[in-house]
This record gives sequence, structure tokens and C-alpha cells, in this order.
Amino acid sequence: MTKTITVLKTFKTQGRMSDPGPHISMLKDLPDDPQTIRLAVQNCLIHLHWLPAYGIEQTEKHWQEAGLRSMEEKLNRLQELGYETVTKQTAYKNHLTGTCRDYAVFLCSLLRHKAIPARARCGFGCYFESGKFIDHWICEYWDAEQSRWIMMDAQLDTLQMEKLHINFDPASLPEDQFTFGGRAWQLCREQKVDPSLFGIFKWWGIDYAMSNFLLDIGSLNKTPMLPWDCWAGMKAKEVKNLTEEELSYLDKLAVLSLNPDDNYVKIKQLYEQDDCLKVPDDFSKVWNCSDATN
Repeated sequence: MTKTITVLKTFKTQGRMSDPGPHISMLKDLPDDPQTIRLAVQNCLIHLHWLPAYGIEQTEKHWQEAGLRSMEEKLNRLQELGYETVTKQTAYKNHLTGTCRDYAVFLCSLLRHKAIPARARCGFGCYFESGKFIDHWICEYWDAEQSRWIMMDAQLDTLQMEKLHINFDPASLPEDQFTFGGRAWQLCREQKVDPSLFGIFKWWGIDYAMSNFLLDIGSLNKTPMLPWDCWAGMKAKEVKNLTEEELSYLDKLAVLSLNPDDNYVKIKQLYEQDDCLKVPDDFSKVWNCSDATN
């Protein structure tokens, strides 16, 4: 129980990416209910690759907005778009463009602002293409009454749910609908699932599973990076070039990541002590690992 209390205290406070900074006043009208807070995210964001579904033509401006890493940067841009608060109702064309990662980080920030423990998680959604594990981020929040973490997808609005034929509540994802990065790595390594089923667009395979696994480790350490961010260390390597020692290390880390509450101290120690895992403090050392965002 002590471990859980420590973890909840950790994820109740803002991190480097979720801190609203000087724009905290934009969160002043937030409701207390997580499900309603989820809707506030949809008041602000629109997904880069879903723009045509909303009748919006994708432009360079949209790609630039999707590259904003922190909540502070996002809120600053929302102010430029005419938002006084995140609860403001406005047309889709005025929303800030982002990806699934941004929905998760945005929701995480709003929940933490209301003193609700929350964390962004990287992995694969099972509800985008039948039989495939599609690159995705969701947010977990702690439900005090049920004493458990609940997975919530802030991206899935009415339009997307209809297009995707979603028949479950995106505010409380069933466990079989999202595969955490560490579990994806295990499934590939143990050859329980064909690695070619993990990915998105033109990027598939165990390298993608490893990338999302490492992004999830960063997020468990309150540094959820952009999906295409890369930095020196394992994040910049291909699985075929890893040594047996490195593969074994990742296998053990994956086990720890699937029970992040009990293993939080160990995960944090490994992350802080290993430059092969940790995101650089200096973001100038981070680069785009693809020729297009995913």
C-alpha cells in the first residue's frame, strides 16, 4: 500500500511535459469529473491524420502544431487561436492539431490540475484496424472509489467512434483494447504475435514495438516524448543490432513495466542511471527518427 501511495503522489503532480506553466489560468473552469474533463480535451484538439474526416485540409501549420511537445507550448498556441480557457466551445477548424500522444498528455495535465493521479501511456490500440496493433497513446487515471487505474482515450469523439464502429466506452477502455509498449515487446520477442502486426502507416515490426516500449518507459518517468522523437541510446538502435545482453535487459524491463506501481522505484532507478534509456535534458539532442510524423 505504501508503494501505491508513493506512486499516486508522483502522478498527481505535473511533469516536464504536462505543466501548464504561465497559462495555468486557462484551466480555471475545469469540472471535477474525469469523464467530463475528457470532453474538455476534445474542445481543444483535433487529430492531424483525421483532419479530412472533419472537412479540413491538412496544411504545414497543422504539422507544426503537432510538433509542440509541452502543455505550456500547446496552451500558448491555443491562446493565439483565441482560447481563454480550455472549456471554450469552438469550431473544429479552430482547434489545435495534435496526435494521439497529445490527447493523452493534454488529458493527463488537466487531471493532474484537479489533483487526480494520471499518466500518459504508449502502446498499441486494437480498435483501429481489425487484427492489427496500431501505434497509440492513452491516459490512465486513478479512480479512488474503485482503487484502480482506468484507461481513457480522449481522442475518440463521436465522429471517430462512428467511423471506427466503437462499441465500448472510451472513458473506460477494456483491458483487451490496448496493449502497453512493454507487453508488445514481449509478444514479439516470445513470437506469440507476428511483429509485422505492430505499427502504423509504413512502419511495422519489432523495431516499432521497441520504440513504443521505450516511449512508455519515458512516460512512466513523466517525460512522454513525441512519437517520432529519437535520441542516442537504445531508442536510436534497430533490434537486429542489439546484443544479447541488451535484449535480456529490455526483456526484464518489460516485465517491470507491466506492473509499474510495485516496480516504480526500480523503473525510475534504471531510467535515471542508464543513458541508453533516459531522454536527454537538452532537447537539442533529440531528432526526428522518421521522414514523416506518425
